[in-house]
Amino acid sequence: MSVSSCFESIYEKYSRKIYTYCYRMTASVHTAQEFMQDTFVRLVEKYGNVTLQDNEVSAFLYRIAHNLCVDHIRKEYRFSSVKMLLFKPDGPVNIEEHVVNDYYSEAMEKCLNALTPVQKSILILHIVEELPHGQIARILNKSEVAVRKQYQRSKSKIKKMLEKEGVVKGERISLV
Repeated sequence: MSVSSCFESIYEKYSRKIYTYCYRMTASVHTAQEFMQDTFVRLVEKYGNVTLQDNEVSAFLYRIAHNLCVDHIRKEYRFSSVKMLLFKPDGPVNIEEHVVNDYYSEAMEKCLNALTPVQKSILILHIVEELPHGQIARILNKSEVAVRKQYQRSKSKIKKMLEKEGVVKGERISLV
């Protein structure tokens, strides 16, 4: 079946996930709603008559949403709210306890704001959306090795900054 012929089921399955991703990236309900709608419009415009596998649909949707969000961030010259990025309404974020307990702190906010939009996106997609590195690579149009390396660099950067701020001392920080 083509994308346009099963649009309703695709929308039902992915609209909430895409909205949540856009909201975490932009920290704006209005912008997230707009980007979620734009994502589905672009999917139909670009792939409307193409038959796609389920994992391909997911990758295309996240890639479109990612590009919309990153363009927005670049245009606005600002980063999203750290609290909104890491808040997961349906359960706690799977990060070591001392980091979870401290992510509202000034130190954690500095750490996360020091990441690039792509690094933030990788963290959100992996930690919050629980996507594997391979799928994130398809979404961001990067190699899986590059995504893994960016993820590791992001973890290292956060750990060094938290150590510098005195939040942790040589402890292992596991962002899953």
